[in-house]
Amino acid sequence: MSDLSNPKGLKERIDEILKAYLQVESYTNTKDEEKVDAFFNETVGGIKYFKEHEDLYGQYETKDPDFNRHVNYALYLGSKETYVLLHHSDVVNIDNYSRFKALALKPEELAQAYIKDKSLLSEEAFRDLESGDYLFGRGTADMKAGGAIELALLDYYSELDDSPSILVLAVPDEENQSLGMRAAIRLLEDLKDKYDLDYKLMINTEPHQRLNDERGVISQGSIGKMNVFVHVKGVLAHAGKALEGINPNGILANIVRHLDLNESFVDHIGHEMSIPPTWVMMRDNKKVYDISFPSMAYGILNVTSFTDSPQVVIDKLKTICQNASNEYIDHVNERRIKFSEVTSRGWGPFKKKKCVKTLAEFLNETELKLENYPEDIEEALINTNDDEPMIVIGIIPPYYPAITNDNQDVLMDLINDFTIKSYNQHYDNRMYFTGISDLSYSKCPSKSISSEMNNILGWGDKYSIPFEVLKRVEMPCINIGPWGKDFHKPSERVYKEDLYYRTPEIIKHVIKNYKGESNV
Repeated sequence: MSDLSNPKGLKERIDEILKAYLQVESYTNTKDEEKVDAFFNETVGGIKYFKEHEDLYGQYETKDPDFNRHVNYALYLGSKETYVLLHHSDVVNIDNYSRFKALALKPEELAQAYIKDKSLLSEEAFRDLESGDYLFGRGTADMKAGGAIELALLDYYSELDDSPSILVLAVPDEENQSLGMRAAIRLLEDLKDKYDLDYKLMINTEPHQRLNDERGVISQGSIGKMNVFVHVKGVLAHAGKALEGINPNGILANIVRHLDLNESFVDHIGHEMSIPPTWVMMRDNKKVYDISFPSMAYGILNVTSFTDSPQVVIDKLKTICQNASNEYIDHVNERRIKFSEVTSRGWGPFKKKKCVKTLAEFLNETELKLENYPEDIEEALINTNDDEPMIVIGIIPPYYPAITNDNQDVLMDLINDFTIKSYNQHYDNRMYFTGISDLSYSKCPSKSISSEMNNILGWGDKYSIPFEVLKRVEMPCINIGPWGKDFHKPSERVYKEDLYYRTPEIIKHVIKNYKGESNV
């Protein structure tokens, strides 16, 4: 057994855990995620403390509708003060490794193969490979490196006589709908009540990216994210009689033009800036070709934010969609009237009406139960007036609230005091982790946020966030992860110095010295 109080011993333990963790093919939103349970039980069950306390680790139900995925947890009971170490156990698939797929989970063999054939690597990635300073492979960075650090630290703290309580959470499904973290909120409540825990800080170990190789990055919050749908029903017409109808593709295209990268959705805080919205899907509902317009068209817009709540986003969206629809109808009417005058059709213009409804408004009018997108919306719109367009807007799960610590100086100063002295390296602070993370569920974004969920498809029946429970267990948060590059790519890699030495020592320093000021 390695001496975990010695940096070399801790390094060996991290490496041992990581190599085994990588072999677990826990591809997101698949049955393979269930394989994490056996790995977790074997790893934690092999720790001396947990051999004597088998009731303090195991699996917590997620009520998974598709697979048998669990939150894996292990609690070392020290003092009442409790630090939560969080990571997600799922990884994206390895399809983009092409002919190297068989080696994607074997870092040493993959490195040797890449040395001989660098065709999947950029020049920078190949330089990193040659340096020997990085570990390559799926999940090495995102995020089993962080998971291995947490499990090794759990082992380390379990051997101390005077230690706070340490709770490790390995949650499934982060890369998809954060099913695991949403379930973990209830687990946090159960453990708090059973063992009288005082949650001081949630530490996530997602890898960080750098703008400057010599400066690390921490984050004290996580960006908000919404997938907004815009579903357009037009006025059907034969394509040879195009001016007798209103093409939903035209309306949607104009909405897309106005909303893509729209500055009004972008937040600026200091030197940080949220990413402008962009469309992740756009299509019509035709299954086969015919000579008529499609009856409907729809798209999904990815919106990230530091501050905007669901209602604020929906209100902005509603105004922009209405204006874009009116603009397109003006475009149609200009050509319609000109054609009518030349051909003596006697047509008048299409009237512009308020045609945009939020999902909540649409549900209130129709009294339908809509859960699946786009099928349920399409079926409901079929029964509306054929002579005028209609647009329904709403949010498709998951919803990630934007959260951040109130006082950024406490943890930032604590870390930099240590890293500058120990490594001569400064860490930059970010108020929001912009890569989307489970830290969104470490605290409530506002006490009244639950009242804004009525525009989320399936809310309360098929999808939910237990905000009332979260109020009881919320805590400050921070992301302290190793430096990683090219997440989700075949060149994914993690910086070994961070993985084995710096990141675990920084986390240890924070746990030892953080005072948990109430204004954080």
